[in-house]
Amino acid sequence: MENFEFSSVSQLLTKNLERFPRKTYIFFNKERISYRKTCEEAVRVANALAANGAKQGDRAAILISNSPEFLYAYFGAALLGVITVPINTFLSGREVAVNLNDCEARFFITTEEFEKAVYIVKSEVRSLEHIFTFKDVEFTSINISHYSTVKDYTEPVITLDDLASLVYTSGTTGASKGVMLTHRNLIANAYGFKYKLNTTPEHRILTILPLFHAYTFMTCILGPLEGGCSIILLANVNDAKKKSFKRQLLFLRPTILLGVPQLFAAFARMETNFITKLLFPFRYCVSGGAPLAQEICNKFYSNFGIPLLEGYGLTEASPVVSFNPRYRSKAGTAGTPFLYVEVKVVDENDNTLPINTKGELCIRGETVMKGYWNKPEETAQALKNGWLHTADAAFIDEEGYIVIVDRIKDMIISKGMNVYPREIEDILYKYPGIQLAAVIGIKVKNDETAAAYITVDETYNEGGVKEYLKENLAAYKLPKQIIITDEIPLTSSGKIAKQTLKELVNKGKITGRLNL
Repeated sequence: MENFEFSSVSQLLTKNLERFPRKTYIFFNKERISYRKTCEEAVRVANALAANGAKQGDRAAILISNSPEFLYAYFGAALLGVITVPINTFLSGREVAVNLNDCEARFFITTEEFEKAVYIVKSEVRSLEHIFTFKDVEFTSINISHYSTVKDYTEPVITLDDLASLVYTSGTTGASKGVMLTHRNLIANAYGFKYKLNTTPEHRILTILPLFHAYTFMTCILGPLEGGCSIILLANVNDAKKKSFKRQLLFLRPTILLGVPQLFAAFARMETNFITKLLFPFRYCVSGGAPLAQEICNKFYSNFGIPLLEGYGLTEASPVVSFNPRYRSKAGTAGTPFLYVEVKVVDENDNTLPINTKGELCIRGETVMKGYWNKPEETAQALKNGWLHTADAAFIDEEGYIVIVDRIKDMIISKGMNVYPREIEDILYKYPGIQLAAVIGIKVKNDETAAAYITVDETYNEGGVKEYLKENLAAYKLPKQIIITDEIPLTSSGKIAKQTLKELVNKGKITGRLNL
């Protein structure tokens, strides 16, 4: 195993206190927060937790929208060796309580925004001892601002293999599971990020996506910290629609934007001119979290002349596995593996497959999770023979680039032939007027066939899509149905929630009109 410079994720932050104490680390609304201020506020959180009985290995859940307070809470807990549990801010109060009960959280750090969830958590979470907020609020809580920014706690001895964070999966394929990530996992992935993206202190990372998500937190927080970067933090995606966003682009000049395909699809549909391009100061953009249709990538580059690079990852791998190098990007692939990551493709019997052969992508290395919290059977199923089995169908080409084909569980077997929904979706995205496309399997008599659910704009031509698909797909891959709908369910991180879509279709709750 690799020996790293640090043994705790908190050191990724505190090392920059020594290097750039006065440098602005966080741009948030009109605030400019230095590395020194961020470290001081993290110490304040650590003092508050320690004064109320927190000890190394305890779990502290964090339910906070995008804001500096999220970072103060995360790194403050990490200073004490307390395991952070970032909570999805889109969950209902009941769902929040389920996660807190599962990890037996003793502490809950939140804001007045989530007052309704707080009352449910207080009544349903048996292990909960204290609720913390950053100011006085209506519900009973401990006000962190009353504590000092001067260290008043005993520093624990933290090792690389101690748990750093417990991250609950979005549950797109079933019940949410707590992914156990160690300090080693996260530090290795942060090192890999800096190496692959070649980030420097001059970079400014535009952070739009929710911080609770593993992809966002690594690519916009931990990875950039290793490079000494600054972040421009938006409260939510809707801030990108405000006039103030244009001023931020013009005056703060972010250099890297990390997003999901749906975000870049919206940019790709924009009408652009010289002024629009001037407002986009990015050196390059990165798409992750879900597969990126090549057509979106092409349209984005055509609009802005900025490279849009695709990567791949999953929470269980901390989460980034691979990324397209900026100067050796290969269209249609998820790039090459990060530092400290090995990949291979196997068949159903776990035999390693040769290059350009489809199978299940497997990963091993310093970034692979310790396992699922209190789920030994699921852990054993995912971590077989020393490799993390991703349940993603893929192949590795002759240059070592990974090509993600689809989720194995999403694969449709039609007339005995394997049909990958992503292949159909990529073709649909090239048809004018289609904004979102989701292909799922439906039962027809004793067989399974593809059904495509799409959202469209006014340029969509219903009459031509049937012939277009026939020209571009084998007969057995053709969708039996194309349903035009107003909305396709998404997860909080912007992925198409296929499990939810299937459930809604089975219950007859998806409305739309039949195109084919």
